[in-house]
Amino acid sequence: SGYNVGLGDCTHPKLSTARSDDLLTCADLPQTSPFYQYYISELVPQVENLEPDVIGLSVNFLSQAFCSFALIGVLKKYFPGVKLVFGGGLITSWKRNSNWHNPFAGLVDACVDGPGETWFLDQINTEQKDGFATPDYDDLASKNYLSPGFVLPYNTTCGCYWRKCNFCPEKAEENPFQQIAHLKVLNDVAELT
Repeated sequence: SGYNVGLGDCTHPKLSTARSDDLLTCADLPQTSPFYQYYISELVPQVENLEPDVIGLSVNFLSQAFCSFALIGVLKKYFPGVKLVFGGGLITSWKRNSNWHNPFAGLVDACVDGPGETWFLDQINTEQKDGFATPDYDDLASKNYLSPGFVLPYNTTCGCYWRKCNFCPEKAEENPFQQIAHLKVLNDVAELT
């Protein structure tokens, strides 16, 4: 299909992740994605079993853009009535750019910047509690990751303390630095492990 897939990137010689038209092409032609068969054989049956009203996709890096837009194309085809919500670090960077205009309005129902939990809680009219909630990974298959052992995803902070690096999206996104209390971190990690 022309894609070059590695452990850290997915590129195409004729398409660019920096062009919204190319990303929309990935959504229009998901069958050209190197991940298409996986989406059809593995993900579509799981989504059918769950019967969700909303599906949220978190896209954090440009390297995830091609496969994410192909996945959106598959989801739109097989589940046209499901609301699609786009978020993550990459979407946050795009939305917080002063030149942002949503080129994906007909494709996804919402683009969320910042922590997606806040947006989802607002949708169900539930107030977010102060502080950091302990993550719930019960539904994740911990052995299906490409790593030599289990990796526990856990953030002890949000934002950046330094906010000085020119390349860092935290500075551009103006996320405040927030730190979880050390006793909560210890208790969370003990509970999660």
